[in-house]
Amino acid sequence: MWETWREEMRRWGRQQWLEWHAEHERRKEAANAQAQQEAAEHWQRIDQERRRLGIREGDIEQLQELLRQDRLQHPEESQSSQESDRRRAMRRQEVLTYPTLSLRHHAHLQRPEGVPEQQDPLTVGFGAADDAVALWDGSSQGAALVSWYHCDGRLAASTPLTTVSWPHRVQPLPDGQVLIIGSHTADGFSAAVYDASGRLVRAADVGKSVTHVLSTADGQVWIGYDNAVANEGEFRLHGLVRFDVELSPQWRYPLGTALPAFPTCQALNVNRHKAWMYDYASFHLVNIDGQQAVDHGRVPVDGAHGMLVEGDHAAAVGGYAGERDAITPLRLTADGIWLAGPPVRLVLPGGADLPQGLTQARYTCRGSELHLSIGAEWYRLDLDDLPTG
Repeated sequence: MWETWREEMRRWGRQQWLEWHAEHERRKEAANAQAQQEAAEHWQRIDQERRRLGIREGDIEQLQELLRQDRLQHPEESQSSQESDRRRAMRRQEVLTYPTLSLRHHAHLQRPEGVPEQQDPLTVGFGAADDAVALWDGSSQGAALVSWYHCDGRLAASTPLTTVSWPHRVQPLPDGQVLIIGSHTADGFSAAVYDASGRLVRAADVGKSVTHVLSTADGQVWIGYDNAVANEGEFRLHGLVRFDVELSPQWRYPLGTALPAFPTCQALNVNRHKAWMYDYASFHLVNIDGQQAVDHGRVPVDGAHGMLVEGDHAAAVGGYAGERDAITPLRLTADGIWLAGPPVRLVLPGGADLPQGLTQARYTCRGSELHLSIGAEWYRLDLDDLPTG
């Protein structure tokens, strides 16, 4: 396999790759700037017309009619949207030319007793000890079923839960406990901890717009937030918060510093006592060790949804539309973050494409390891598997 990679690297050539990437970034920035300008002009025109007609902001039906009339009066903008779709399709075709790298099939997550064979888990979480937990629809036995898995993928235990409210994220905790993040209950809680028997141990409000949850071996919980500016409650604006085992906040992303302001946690990596956050707005990579946060600078990949980090080696997983299965090797230096080789495209063992849907393939980054769940299948990849320049 490595001979194949060396041949691919010779064909690309480091300088050729850097030149291609610079030109690609220039074109992408120009296209983004044009799209942002067009969007701003469009919504300014809509808002002016809304005010002229006296339409309230909350009047959805009249606003929809206003948008429909605007599309009829400005058909060129529909063509612009079609052009954006065309560019995304072209970008996807470009990504499909990347060299491919196969994931390793690690294990099949055995379904608990009573779960139909065709049913996939609602969500899967990978822990600090290379273990896993999964939530299943347990309508015949309760609101949900939770199952624990050893590091080799063998089913360790399962139990029904009866008080789960629209679960979104799950993580294993010490002593056989499990953390579930869901929608807010009538009591105002969005996080719940259950023991191995399914008994509710504690509940807390950890805020809204949660997209990333990773626990540590000693039970600390890192939670990243999307759209943090709109997040309600005491975690508003922080973007990343660390909680203790009792779900009490112990660290918040600091505001009013030289770090990127008002972050949105686009990607999260937690390994032992360290966390890495990739900010959506600035595309900067921030490392948190204890109480200290350090900005390592801009990542030369936009829109990544995962970051692998080990020492000065790193990789950005994914990107914008059409790039979700791409992975780009990086190098962390005192001068910033640099490309360490050409991107490759992740595929399943045997070469089949990965699902592009946000919920069809769930990515988790822990240190140098990428964990990926597709249905009940568990796949893995390590930074050492990537070719570098």
